[in-house]
Amino acid sequence: MAQYYRYPTEQEFDALVVWCEKMGYAFVGLEDYLADDNRKKILVTFDDGFKIVKEILHPYMMRRQLPYMLFVLTDPLANPAFTIPTIKTNDTTAMFLSKAEILELKAQGVHIGFHTRNHTKILGSDRLTDESIKDQLTFPKEHDELFSKPLCFAYPYLAPENYGLFDNFMSDVLGYRYFFDTKGFRNSKGNHFFRVSIDIEKNVTRKNWIKFGIKRQWLSSLKQRSG
Repeated sequence: MAQYYRYPTEQEFDALVVWCEKMGYAFVGLEDYLADDNRKKILVTFDDGFKIVKEILHPYMMRRQLPYMLFVLTDPLANPAFTIPTIKTNDTTAMFLSKAEILELKAQGVHIGFHTRNHTKILGSDRLTDESIKDQLTFPKEHDELFSKPLCFAYPYLAPENYGLFDNFMSDVLGYRYFFDTKGFRNSKGNHFFRVSIDIEKNVTRKNWIKFGIKRQWLSSLKQRSG
């Protein structure tokens, strides 16, 4: 669907899940992931809120009893024709979940987080003075019921370089507890947790994925010790 990579098939994704389970990892929700119990754990997250989540992904995740988090945009709720620039499609039907569909997923245990209103890339910290950027970080009050507690936010693409300033503002003023991007996620105190994105197109094989994972865990551990 996106121009710069292809999405894994259900069979490819299932093969990765099976392999992770064989390696001793448990798929858990946010609360269990944060518990300090020395288990090998994976927290699965999905961004954007495409309809395919409810049509294909959710039934698979429920069948396999795999908890997950979903970060959604809010502009598509009022505009069914909304698209993200990186999406290439000739389909004129709505590609994003409706509010009712998101609420249905939430009622079935999916933790719903915010992903900006329209997938805006957040850049330098000086943009915190830009009211339009503050709007992107703040979900519309009419959609308050969509979002699970604790409140979580996922930056589209990477977090800004000086993300701490954004995190502090979003924690102190907007009430978010956890912040996600493609490099990792952290709480409002700056404690980092390991996160990895899997990209089938870029040949992220099982072997180099686990090497990458070990390296990231090691770097994260060093950063926490030095902090």
